[in-house]
Amino acid sequence: MNEEHNNKLFNMIWHNWTDKQFKDAKLLALKRLRLNGYNDMKNLSVLDIGCGNGRFTEALFELGADAVGIDIAEKSIQEAKKTGKAIYKTGNIYNISFKDKYFDIVILNGVLHHLKDMKKGLKECYRVLKNNGTLWVYAEVPYPDAFFDIKDKMKSIPMRNTFMFFVANRMPTNHIMTLMDIFYAQYSDISKEDMIKLITECGFNNSQKMKLLSNDKSFRYFFKKTQRDR
Repeated sequence: MNEEHNNKLFNMIWHNWTDKQFKDAKLLALKRLRLNGYNDMKNLSVLDIGCGNGRFTEALFELGADAVGIDIAEKSIQEAKKTGKAIYKTGNIYNISFKDKYFDIVILNGVLHHLKDMKKGLKECYRVLKNNGTLWVYAEVPYPDAFFDIKDKMKSIPMRNTFMFFVANRMPTNHIMTLMDIFYAQYSDISKEDMIKLITECGFNNSQKMKLLSNDKSFRYFFKKTQRDR
């Protein structure tokens, strides 16, 4: 699997959320941001990479940020633009269309573990962040062996067939998104320690764990961009 595969997958699943599903997801994002001290984001420029339908980007905007969301999936961006107030663009983490040192914060929610070349993506995040800027990282690592066993078994079933089965059985759209991501998206098998090492090698330091709303064991950290450009 590669990122072209992920693009095809996310174009399929990131749409048709109900208003309630979107509002609930945005409310959760607001709670996470406020829990970690982001109550007023005025005068902060924020890039949300892999923004999907914009539920986290809109939370940033509601808190006052100059928020921009980018995603490789055109349908996701089209969906975000329908009702979103933030700025949305089709874009790729490997070639971010903003000048150096443009953003105060870069958000990577559920993105890093999907990348084939994490280092290349992180270097672009480093480039567009201001000195002392913040990198917000949430990633699903590590995984139990059973996770990849399930993914191997699903390879024999075309993802379109699985998607249509879920739709035909009226599964909620946000649940379809979660399961399709687990079954078919590209994931990198990396430990938390190796991920921290990689992020540090790309010019970030001062790692700090995020405060969580639940006993979530996934990878959730803040990093600071070092003063010295690399």
